Amino acid sequence: MEFSNEIIRSLGITLVHSLWQGAIISVIILSLLSLIGKSNARLRYVVLFSGLMLLLAGFIITFFFVHQQNFLLTSWKNTPQQVLLPAEYTFSTLWPYTPGRFARWLFSSLEPAYPVLALGWLAGFLFIGVRIT
Repeated sequence: MEFSNEIIRSLGITLVHSLWQGAIISVIILSLLSLIGKSNARLRYVVLFSGLMLLLAGFIITFFFVHQQNFLLTSWKNTPQQVLLPAEYTFSTLWPYTPGRFARWLFSSLEPAYPVLALGWLAGFLFIGVRIT
């Protein structure tokens, strides 16, 4: 049960991160599409497809990074005296991004909603996949 909770938590955090990643990729794609214009359909297709692949790659990379970090933090938390960390090895070195107050508040307030976010995302993904096939 612990393993599935870690995966659901990692998926929930990844979904929240995918929002800002998708926004950045969307801005880049929209600016590229405005430069290309409507005359070159093949180039527009390549740009849009590349954007979708960037979204997918970002999601997968973020999921594995977050899941690995969650695994390391929970294993260190569960073994209090077996793992001795040096004094300079703080949370900011475990997580290279130092989140601000808003990000900490956002992730802590969304913590109970991670199972709902994960199941909703999986249901939507499966629905769209079945619809496409």
